Amino acid sequence: MEWKEIQTHKGKYEVSEMGQVRNIKKGSIVSTRGKLKSVQLSPYTYPRLTPMCQLVAQAFINNPNHYKSIRFINGFFEPKKDNLEWVKELKKGDIGYTIPDSWYFGFSQNS
Repeated sequence: MEWKEIQTHKGKYEVSEMGQVRNIKKGSIVSTRGKLKSVQLSPYTYPRLTPMCQLVAQAFINNPNHYKSIRFINGFFEPKKDNLEWVKELKKGDIGYTIPDSWYFGFSQNS
C-alpha cells in the first residue's frame, strides 16, 4: 500500500491510496466519521472534518484542470484511488463531493 504525506499537515499525517489516514508519529490509523468517511486532523482552531475522498484524490490523482469535484466511479462511498476521479462538475445521479472554495488546498500533483 502506498502512503503520501498530506501537504497541509507535513510531518504529521499520511494518506494511503486505499483511503486511510495515519498519524506519522504514533503510527496509528485516524478514525473516520460519517458517510463520506471524513477525518479530523489537528491542528485547527475549530473542528474541521475533511472527507477522505478529498485527501486521496489530492494526493494520488492528477488534476491538471484544477477541478473541484470528485466522483465515486462505482457509485459507492469508497474513497480508494481506483474509485475516484476528478470531474468538472457532478451530473445528476453522480455520487461524489465538491470541495468548497474556502477548503480547497492543492497538493503538488503526484509528488
